Amino acid sequence: MSFGAIAKAVGVRAAGFGMTIIAHDPYLSPEEITAGGARRVSFDELITESDCTVPGQRRQTRV
Repeated sequence: MSFGAIAKAVGVRAAGFGMTIIAHDPYLSPEEITAGGARRVSFDELITESDCTVPGQRRQTRV
């Protein structure tokens, strides 16, 4: 999972409907996730507490 630009945009809209936004992104600091309007949680918490998720995909390069 990631909390990139698309997930943040969806989160802003979802928060407008009173939804609680939680996020897990191992590449972002807790401050960056909080600044994006979400509460940082572990991956396990994300899966068990979420009603829906916005899966992300990071580009990976192969060596």
